[in-house]
Amino acid sequence: MTSLFPTPYGQAIDRTALSVFGRLVDLPGGRCLVTTQPIVDRATQLVDAYIDLMAWQQAYDHYEWFSHPTDYEEGRVELIPPRRIEDVLTLRAFGSPVPADPTAALDGDLAQMLKRVKALGPTALEVPF
Repeated sequence: MTSLFPTPYGQAIDRTALSVFGRLVDLPGGRCLVTTQPIVDRATQLVDAYIDLMAWQQAYDHYEWFSHPTDYEEGRVELIPPRRIEDVLTLRAFGSPVPADPTAALDGDLAQMLKRVKALGPTALEVPF
């Protein structure tokens, strides 16, 4: 089940997130059974959150590539992008999930820049020449 939502930074949904929606039954060999109806009932919200997560990851990547191109090429980044669905969506066992802001802990100017990059793509970044 967790392989249904891959991202460049790993799986967007893990067993912990799945356990919020329904019951997990562990099976031998590291497998588990998941009650699917609660997940199916929220499929639209999960897919929307997955798309939003991918957009945030791309925004962080664009920002890092523009701000620190040499470090980015060498795999050194300053900002860690959101990696899981629960970074962009507050999961609840009952009721609708609530969107979350993955830039809430960042400096105001940086958060605004990342939001612009997410909305406009790399064109939101100023060209230094």
